[in-house]
Amino acid sequence: MEKVTINKASREGVRALSRKLMELLKDKGSQIYQDNVARFGIPEEYVTKVFSEETMLEEAISGKADFYLALMNGCKILGFAQVVQKNESLAKLDRIVIFP
Repeated sequence: MEKVTINKASREGVRALSRKLMELLKDKGSQIYQDNVARFGIPEEYVTKVFSEETMLEEAISGKADFYLALMNGCKILGFAQVVQKNESLAKLDRIVIFP
């Protein structure tokens, strides 16, 4: 039986997430590209920078953002949520993406 869990991403998890996002976003006809980039008219340069391994790791390490991964059987990434801490008592759910 397949088990889905939600875990805060480790550094390696953030790296794996970045790789998966970059791979999925290469196909401009894909559902993930159409639903998350084309639909909102987001410039490709911005998407490439925001989801780069370097940017995502920097956000996670600095504490600017936390990434939570939905994993199947502890390894296959099904989607993620990004939470940005605004101050000591306020956080914002910045992104939530489910992969097709």
